[in-house]
Amino acid sequence: MLSKRRSHIRDDLRRLLWERCKGRCESCGTELKRLVPAPREKTLTVEVWDGFPCYRCDHLNRVIALKDDLGCLVTWLGRDDIGWALSSRYPFFKKGYSKTVGDSYYANHCDNCGALQGDWFVIEWLLNRAYEVAPVLTQVVPYKGKLSDDQPVYDEFDAPHDIHHRDGNPANNSLQDLQLVCTICHRRLSRELGRRKRDQSL
Repeated sequence: MLSKRRSHIRDDLRRLLWERCKGRCESCGTELKRLVPAPREKTLTVEVWDGFPCYRCDHLNRVIALKDDLGCLVTWLGRDDIGWALSSRYPFFKKGYSKTVGDSYYANHCDNCGALQGDWFVIEWLLNRAYEVAPVLTQVVPYKGKLSDDQPVYDEFDAPHDIHHRDGNPANNSLQDLQLVCTICHRRLSRELGRRKRDQSL
């Protein structure tokens, strides 16, 4: 049985949208996320959560979320030294290949069917549901060297944001139809789209 989460925007499209908008709302220009420097201290905070539904089989899994020293969620973890250390503690967090991203990275996997659970889906689930309660377990894990090497770390939560479908069709996930916007603009654009459709039907 396919989960409703299959209708969400693919990871590769999300990345292209962020690159296109350069971290700003594509309607009003509001800054959506801010670049922050790579962490200087050498610890990761690992939060363990129960009840994450697999997109493929709907099995409820345990997942981990990683935060760096600045409190930013870590996504697409590619470093083998950190990944291996985490994988030895949490067997469901292991390296896997993502067709949508087109690369291998350490991520949560389903205990039942083995499917890689994309970071965007896990983060969205945490924002929408899991942060209403405390994690099952929180641990601090030391690591060596910079977490992100030469790549900047992004703070994903400066401003809430949504992906707007310009034509109002949620099944149309072409890059030209998608628009990365702040939640205020998303509500406004959705109202305007609804008014246009009602006017056309008269």
